[in-house]
Amino acid sequence: MISSSDLCSSAIAYLKAEGGPGPALELRPPNEPILRSLGNGLLTAYAVDGGETFYLVQRRHLSEVGLTESELHKRALTNLYNLARKRLEVRPYQGIYVVLMGGNFEASLLLVDSLWDESLWLIWRPTALPRPLQPATCWHFVMRAHRQELPNSAL
Repeated sequence: MISSSDLCSSAIAYLKAEGGPGPALELRPPNEPILRSLGNGLLTAYAVDGGETFYLVQRRHLSEVGLTESELHKRALTNLYNLARKRLEVRPYQGIYVVLMGGNFEASLLLVDSLWDESLWLIWRPTALPRPLQPATCWHFVMRAHRQELPNSAL
């Protein structure tokens, strides 16, 4: 099992949809995951990719290491940015561009403002839209250069 310290220091900001199919699993406060609402139906969770499973940062982990939610959020965004620097790929596909990063954190890239403000904006001048491929679990980003609208068939 991963320690609370390792979990909190290596957590990556993970964008997910609020709710989802079926009843929600209710957890008591020490075991509930840290979730930050973006106010638009999306949440930020904090996860470590364990290969076969994801470990979510829970309230008890923060109290064990003396970390605030705000501090966790900053660390997790930094970890996401560093992961993007290693894995991010932009590939053209039939007049659009797809942002790829290994399959699990593509949607989370929306949380990294500097990526869109500096890196991808200067290169592609994109309009990014999340494209749900599986209900509330998998998103890919499609981008069209020069701020053109994506046709409905691309969604």
